[in-house]
Amino acid sequence: MLSISQVEKIADLSHIYLSEDEKVKYQKELSELLDFGKSLQNVSTDEVEPLFQVTGLEAKLREDVVVIYEGADKIVQKSPHGTEGRYFLLMNILARNT
Repeated sequence: MLSISQVEKIADLSHIYLSEDEKVKYQKELSELLDFGKSLQNVSTDEVEPLFQVTGLEAKLREDVVVIYEGADKIVQKSPHGTEGRYFLLMNILARNT
């Protein structure tokens, strides 16, 4: 069974706030999910051939072609976080607040 501190760590890494009730709820649910994953290790796949494509569809590839869009500068200038040359500056969503 996962500990409450492990659930808190998972929530923190996911940038999710959990109430105390939710921590207890997800402690049970995540533990059950991990236990199910462990049970799959006991399934024999010795006689199962590897499967690389499940739908039978084939990817339609196209040639990479560089296309210059003349209005790009106008769009980049409207970035709410500013620009650097022809690139958007984006806020860092992965930064830790702690």
